[in-house]
Amino acid sequence: MHFASSLNVCLILFAAIRLLYANLAKRITMFLAFTSALSLAVFYEILEYVEDLIYMTNRSGPGKDTADDLLFNTLGVITALLIFTKPFDRLQNINRRQ
Repeated sequence: MHFASSLNVCLILFAAIRLLYANLAKRITMFLAFTSALSLAVFYEILEYVEDLIYMTNRSGPGKDTADDLLFNTLGVITALLIFTKPFDRLQNINRRQ
């Protein structure tokens, strides 16, 4: 779940930044999408922890759950940037030619 959700969030952020700031360098766009998506993932893990403290639940799971979640978040973001940024650039180039 964390892999797929971070992948989707990163794709949305990348597309939004690329469309809003078309003249921004691709590497900067990738960096902003990467850091923003992982910041949201960390914020979500903090929320899980706070909810556990307040409501006495066990959402954050056993010991390594948070570390595993953040690892899969990172892998999802990296996968999104490696696989889906080139097709997005091709689409933008096609639209510019028309």
